[in-house]
Amino acid sequence: MVLERAGNRFRPVSLLLASAALGSAMIAPAAGGPADRAACRGSTLVFILPGVSLTSTSGSSTSVDPATHQTTGLLTGCVGSLRGERLDPRGSGAFTFRARYGVGPLSDAIGYTCLGGSGRGRVSFTFPVEGGETLSLQGSLNWVRAVPLLVTYGRLGPTRWVGPDVFRPVKGDCVTEPITVGSMTGLFTFGE
Repeated sequence: MVLERAGNRFRPVSLLLASAALGSAMIAPAAGGPADRAACRGSTLVFILPGVSLTSTSGSSTSVDPATHQTTGLLTGCVGSLRGERLDPRGSGAFTFRARYGVGPLSDAIGYTCLGGSGRGRVSFTFPVEGGETLSLQGSLNWVRAVPLLVTYGRLGPTRWVGPDVFRPVKGDCVTEPITVGSMTGLFTFGE
């Protein structure tokens, strides 16, 4: 459940309804503009400092491995077009994010724990384009998490995106040790 502000109170709103609203917003093309649409499979490791546990906290998260200083975000199987460029489904791309957790509407209401919360930051995508070129776009990143659901979304200029929806702990279990590394997988969809 997500809490929605109603005056001085909060009322529960289904996270599924919030996801549906975000998804339907992506289907409607921008007025007067081309209807660019694309989708890519995505996966990344998520490095979380200081870590998430059952105690409410805030901190930073990133797809950049602190040991190698390289992004772990991978895009594959991209189809469709963006900014007039046709994406190459045989190529691979990358994405990088840097964000804060424990901020945003859900975290403002309930904090951020292993059970849920929200966050925001910045993301950059490098898409494989037909002919061996790449297309790079940067923009906003937001997420809301209420176990077991995760909704990631943002904007790349006029283009809206919704992202991976599965998060799994890799290091830490939330109960005896904070989660400091996780994995995120799923489908990115992009549209105006």
